[in-house]
Amino acid sequence: MTCSQCGTQNENSAFCVQCGVNLQASSQLQPAGPLPVTPQSSPAPAAPQGYAAAPQGGYAAAPQGGYAAAPQGGYAAAPQGGYAAAPQYGYAPQPQYGYPPAPTGPAYAEFLVRFFAFLIDEFLAVAGAGLTYGCFVMLAAMVGGITGGGEGGLAGLIIGFFFGGTAALLAYITYFVKLETGPKQGTFGKQMLGVKICNAQGGRISVLQSLGRLIVKNTFSLLFFAIGYLMAAFTEKKQALHDFVASTYVVKA
Repeated sequence: MTCSQCGTQNENSAFCVQCGVNLQASSQLQPAGPLPVTPQSSPAPAAPQGYAAAPQGGYAAAPQGGYAAAPQGGYAAAPQGGYAAAPQYGYAPQPQYGYPPAPTGPAYAEFLVRFFAFLIDEFLAVAGAGLTYGCFVMLAAMVGGITGGGEGGLAGLIIGFFFGGTAALLAYITYFVKLETGPKQGTFGKQMLGVKICNAQGGRISVLQSLGRLIVKNTFSLLFFAIGYLMAAFTEKKQALHDFVASTYVVKA
């Protein structure tokens, strides 16, 4: 029998020869079999690189470098600035088809409008020239009356006819040139009827253009029953002979 205290083998003995323990009493205290071994829990495996270790008593945290964890108590917040607008679908606007609008040029004055403007202007210009001439005739008469006959009468004749005629002609020319080259681009007759004179670019005419137009109008345009004036009724741009010569146009203002 083996001693439970020192492990010595004893044969046919009630007491251990080594330690003196009662072998019979110690055999009764020994358990029927080997004591159960309490299994020890093995340590949790180490988390792989890149992932956080699982917390004690819960779920594993989100992996490092992966998706962000959802916020506590709700869904993830919307991105700053809002969502991108959905693309607009549909057909592109169709281009407008059709003929281009006809170019709008200057509206040329009709023949009758020009005719009545001519009458008004001639009346005013001739009246102004006549008034100027009359002033010089009166001056000549006064000189003749003061000096009395002879040389005084000759001096009055020179003053009345020569200087008076020259002043009247200048007054007539000044009426047309001054007004046609001015800001209104037309004489009083043309202004009253809503027309004006312009060059090829639509601007004011020069003094030389106005002078040339006036000379031709009172000479060549009067020949052959005023055919130069009548041309304004048949030409494409309503130009008379003096308009062709001076490169001018009479248009609506």
